[in-house]
Amino acid sequence: MKEVMLKPNELVPEIDSVSDNTHDSLSTKDNNHPDLVQENLLSGLPNSFTHRSHFGWLRRIFPTSKPMPSPAPIPDPKKINSRGEKMFNTRRYREALEFYDRAIELSPKNVTYLSNRAAALSKLGRTEEALNQWEEAIKLDPQSAQARHGLGMSLLR
Repeated sequence: MKEVMLKPNELVPEIDSVSDNTHDSLSTKDNNHPDLVQENLLSGLPNSFTHRSHFGWLRRIFPTSKPMPSPAPIPDPKKINSRGEKMFNTRRYREALEFYDRAIELSPKNVTYLSNRAAALSKLGRTEEALNQWEEAIKLDPQSAQARHGLGMSLLR
């Protein structure tokens, strides 16, 4: 097998075509980018190692890493439901209904949240909606005493 020796100017001809006394890199576009301003470590003396940047294209492709903002925390439906219960106990049924709606958005299959929402609807006089909500809760959990009791009480009114 015959070995082939390549000369450096055959691999990257533009490197050897730049004189060593220049202050520019191979691509002035790379060094003029605001993120790529290089310090002159030798106080203005030309030096091929401090003035040439053969990696400017890499910096454009892989910019300096900046810390990513942390994602917004996911709200806890239990805490939201407990806030709704506090509103319900202080007879602020509209506010309670809003909290229950948020809790249901986060956990739509939770029978307790559906039952609490139905109770708030019932207290607001929206009986038809409350009955539908109770029935939906019973469909999800037929053994739920809270949902069955609420449905029965709503039917008696």
